[in-house]
Amino acid sequence: MQRGGKTHRPFYKIVATHGTRKRDGDYIERIGSYDSIVTPPKVTIDEAKALKWLSQGAQPSDTVKSLLRKAGILHKWRLTAKGMAAEEIQAEMEKWRAKQGEKAAAKRIKKTKALKKKTETKAEVKTEPAAPAAE
Repeated sequence: MQRGGKTHRPFYKIVATHGTRKRDGDYIERIGSYDSIVTPPKVTIDEAKALKWLSQGAQPSDTVKSLLRKAGILHKWRLTAKGMAAEEIQAEMEKWRAKQGEKAAAKRIKKTKALKKKTETKAEVKTEPAAPAAE
């Protein structure tokens, strides 16, 4: 990832580069971008370029690997590396996207329940009667 933007307003380019180059130095090809300032973070990745570089042996950094995993590109690359046909890969990717949607829905439900429980606990604390003063 190549950092750009202003102070306290970072913007990152996802690039293919030689491992010996500086972080913000020259790069071979731009693969995508990552904007962490907006909510939710905006990630754009050119799938064809990413798959091309992965097939040529490029090793993504840990951060880029997590972004590729979330986008489903690593899953597709592994299926391609196994030698699956295009139709099989398409079917597997549809299953993967459905599974990711279910996970996201479950996470939202869990977060909502936790928030509801937290607000109920705060309401109970406020409504408890004060202890009588000792005489």
